[in-house]
Amino acid sequence: MKCETCYAVGTLDYMSPEAFMCNETDANGNIIKCGRPSDIWSLGCILYQMVYGRTPFADYTNFWAKIKVITDPNHEIRYEPLSNLWLLDLIKKCLARDRKERWMIPQLLQHPFLVPPIPPPLSNRNLIELVTDACSEDPEAT
Repeated sequence: MKCETCYAVGTLDYMSPEAFMCNETDANGNIIKCGRPSDIWSLGCILYQMVYGRTPFADYTNFWAKIKVITDPNHEIRYEPLSNLWLLDLIKKCLARDRKERWMIPQLLQHPFLVPPIPPPLSNRNLIELVTDACSEDPEAT
C-alpha cells in the first residue's frame, strides 16, 4: 500500500533536506525516501551541536525560514574553525546536502577521526637509542 501523504516527524533542527520532500519525485523521477542517509544527516547535526553548542540552523527561529534554509541547496552551513580538522571533516561528510554524497555508516566508521592512523611500532633498537639519548645528560642513568 502506497502512502499518499507523508507527515514529517521530528525536530526541525535535526531533519535532513530530503525529509521535507518525502514521497515526492526528484529531477530524475525517483521517489524520494528517507532512510539511513537521513539518519546520517541527523548525526551530523548532533555532532555540530556538540562541537559548536548549537545546531547548524539554530539562527533561524521562524518555522518556515528554518525549512527554507534546510532545503535550500545553495544555503551554506557555517563552520567555525576547529583545531581538529578531522572532526570538522567528519561533520561535513555527515551534512552533505546531496544524500547520495553523504557518507554512509561503513565509511564513517573508517574515517580518520574515529580510526586515527597507528604509528609504526618502535623496534627495540630505536627504543634503546631514544632512552640513551634522553639520559645522555644524566651520569647516573648511563
